[in-house]
Amino acid sequence: MASPVEIIIASYENALEADRAYEQLEQRHSKGDLYLIDAAVLVKDLDNRTSIKEVHDPRGGAGSKSGAAVGGLVGLFGGSVIGPLGSAFGALLGMGVGAATGGATAELMDSGLEDDQLQKILDRMKKGTSALVVVVDHTQVPPALAVMDAYEAKIGRYGVNLAITGPIEDENTDETS
Repeated sequence: MASPVEIIIASYENALEADRAYEQLEQRHSKGDLYLIDAAVLVKDLDNRTSIKEVHDPRGGAGSKSGAAVGGLVGLFGGSVIGPLGSAFGALLGMGVGAATGGATAELMDSGLEDDQLQKILDRMKKGTSALVVVVDHTQVPPALAVMDAYEAKIGRYGVNLAITGPIEDENTDETS
């Protein structure tokens, strides 16, 4: 079974191509033709100066909006059990709770593009090159690859395992009780 989320890394032989490819991806995202979860442009110029630009990072704002929408729908349908006023109250309450939890989840998650991981990629790059790192749902891989490869990229694809394997042990928990 394919991984539900993939990280695609495209490396380019000059410092401008990753940014150009990202602009094309962002245009398709804005039109609704492609959904980007996260993206970053990495550049190492000829003087060996480096930059990491997280260009599409779903922080609290996006998470709050989607959380509010889901929470509002749950509250609306759940509140309808109580009656018409219950629906209105349930929708408002659900939107508030959903916005808070959606925003917090987006802040905590950061979709897997951690700065230290991006720095490791950048450290391996040659002078005068760039890279585009994109996180997409597996259904979005073909359209993302079509854009990224149009700029003659070397492509690497990596599945992200989102499975929950079990509880995290708290090191301060007393196991003798």
